[in-house]
Amino acid sequence: MKHIIDRVSLTFPELGEIRERVILSNPPSIHGLLKEALFVKMNEKSTRLDRKQISNILYSVIEDSSLIIMDAVNLEEDTARNMKIIDFFSACTSTICFVLGAF
Repeated sequence: MKHIIDRVSLTFPELGEIRERVILSNPPSIHGLLKEALFVKMNEKSTRLDRKQISNILYSVIEDSSLIIMDAVNLEEDTARNMKIIDFFSACTSTICFVLGAF
């Protein structure tokens, strides 16, 4: 995993600088084992396209077939949008049940 992160850091100097700051501020893992998770914190104003570009870069560099990339912001947006749809259908169903129950 280290060689993959090194390649990404060389390709994108900004990420390399941030990585160096994180390495200095965080202690190494227990017993010198490789960490199994890589967290990329992006600017709050980053767009969906920016996040997709970063995930595509990671997919192109990391050859592991079991790699899973989760976009927390995208998950939150999708969940909020889906909850609006569910709330609408719930209100429709409740209205139909109330009307049928009135008879």
